[in-house]
Amino acid sequence: MNSEDRLLTIIESGGTAVGMLRLDRVPDVTRGYEVSIAISGQFHGMGFATAALKLARQVVPSSDLLATIFQDNKPSRALFAAAGFVPVAPQRFLSRP
Repeated sequence: MNSEDRLLTIIESGGTAVGMLRLDRVPDVTRGYEVSIAISGQFHGMGFATAALKLARQVVPSSDLLATIFQDNKPSRALFAAAGFVPVAPQRFLSRP
């Protein structure tokens, strides 16, 4: 939790935790972070994940952002594609600064 290579933040709305955003430095990419977002089911479709991706870009504006998304996770694939991430492997997506 106290690693300089990780940022973990809770996403809240009106004082209620609705999910989390985590950025983990990717060891083999000089300026890269793996993005992980989890939103509680009752808050899906309300824009929290989109806002979290925008926050991630603001926090590390000059870094590559990577995401691993399973092929059957169509909502996440659509979310990351709408945020400008492009596929670089079957389950890997990349956003450049």
